[in-house]
Amino acid sequence: MVDERIISFTKSEYLICEYLAKNRGQVFSKEQIHEAIFSFDKDSDSSTIATHIKNIRLKFQDYNITPIETVWGIGYKWK
Repeated sequence: MVDERIISFTKSEYLICEYLAKNRGQVFSKEQIHEAIFSFDKDSDSSTIATHIKNIRLKFQDYNITPIETVWGIGYKWK
C-alpha cells in the first residue's frame, strides 16, 4: 500500500519486489532474479525480468516512488 491505496501487482511482479526488498541494497542480475523467482518455469527466460521491472516501475510512478534502481551493466537493486 502507498498512501493508504493498494497497488495491484501480478504474482510475478510481487515476487520480484519481495525478493529485491528483502535483499535491499544488493545488486542482482536479471539471470539471478529469474533463477530466484522462476526457477520452476522453464518456458520463461531472464528477458522477462526487464518487462516485469518496467511494469513495476510504471505502477510506482503514479506515486512518484522509484524503489528499483538499475545498476548499468550489472542488474537491479531495491533502494
